[in-house]
Amino acid sequence: LSQSMTQGKVNEDNNNDWLPPKDTGEAKDLTPSKLTLTFGFGPSFFSKNGEDRFGLADKKPKHLKDIPAMPRDDLQEPFIGGDISVQVCADDQQVAFHAVRNLIKSSVGVAEVKWMQSGFISAPDEKTPRNLFGFKDGTANSSSTDSESHNRIIWANNSEPAWMQGGTYMAFRKIQMFLEVWDRSSLKDQEDTFGRKKDSGAPYGKVKEHDKVSLMQMPPTSHTALAKGTRQEIYRRAYSYTDGVDPKTGNINAGLMFISYQKNPDTQFIPMLKVLSQQDKLNEYTKHIGSAMFACARGVRKGEYIAQSLLE
Repeated sequence: LSQSMTQGKVNEDNNNDWLPPKDTGEAKDLTPSKLTLTFGFGPSFFSKNGEDRFGLADKKPKHLKDIPAMPRDDLQEPFIGGDISVQVCADDQQVAFHAVRNLIKSSVGVAEVKWMQSGFISAPDEKTPRNLFGFKDGTANSSSTDSESHNRIIWANNSEPAWMQGGTYMAFRKIQMFLEVWDRSSLKDQEDTFGRKKDSGAPYGKVKEHDKVSLMQMPPTSHTALAKGTRQEIYRRAYSYTDGVDPKTGNINAGLMFISYQKNPDTQFIPMLKVLSQQDKLNEYTKHIGSAMFACARGVRKGEYIAQSLLE
């Protein structure tokens, strides 16, 4: 099913008018729109309350566990954890939703949806996308063609179970942004919060976005200074979201779906998150309301299905 959808195909009808159509139909006549599907497995997939649910506990990845609670967390159900994650991305939102819908349809009686969140990201070619605060998000990422950096930062090595080698860990945090408060803040305060210039993305004291950061030239509690100060590297791929208006406050319910990929969240992601949660000036304008960690298997080879060596 995933393979056919990424190729822009739809399931053929069964030629029986008295049965439901095999495909929901809303993507018919549309292009594949660069549709991709990324699957991950949460800690609870391998064991829950001490129970080896599917006989796979011995194949659990070394660093797969729930993200520890942070001091400022305000985690809210249902955006916590999950057995399996499916990240669906496409250039056309209708194509992406078609994929989600047909996966749900095909899983009736086997799985049920715990939570779902739609998001968006947009940037000109070769440009870093911006978050809803208007700042560039992902400046520190290595180049998409830098395989050496990706091997160092992203891909799991032979210290992991065989099915996980060449895969990665996906960390997820749903972060609510207080846009109304932010929009009343001065440009200087906004830039001091990030430690970067809003227009260019350049770190304080520098001119260009990718100039080397000088920690001495930016506020010590700025987001960039703290993240860089941990000396850890991750690969960010965040998406913005908007969910209407909060009926209690009248404010826009919007924010960031922070997603990062790393080969060892224990040494790369979690130490960085601890520092940021305690000292980051950005905490004045945000609240973490969702959290999850998933292990993603390596890419599928021709003739295989997702995580085949895990499930067989």
